[in-house]
Amino acid sequence: KFRILFFERISDFYTPIYKRYFTLEDIKGYIAFYETPLGKKIAMTTPTLNKDLMEAGQKVGQNIAQEVLQELKKEGYTPTTM
Repeated sequence: KFRILFFERISDFYTPIYKRYFTLEDIKGYIAFYETPLGKKIAMTTPTLNKDLMEAGQKVGQNIAQEVLQELKKEGYTPTTM
């Protein structure tokens, strides 16, 4: 029961958004793509891929922040702790 109710409710929210960007033919093509082997692979790997990309982006951001902090320290900036 919950699953059915959830999909009915989420459809009410998602449908207008998809209609704003896609035609019915676009959606049919979208569905057809995700029924292909590549589409299925993308659907299966996207959550993990996004997680890995986010973690990599965080590491890059942290490295940049450290480099900027080191440069500021060289110029005499003294960081304070919060």
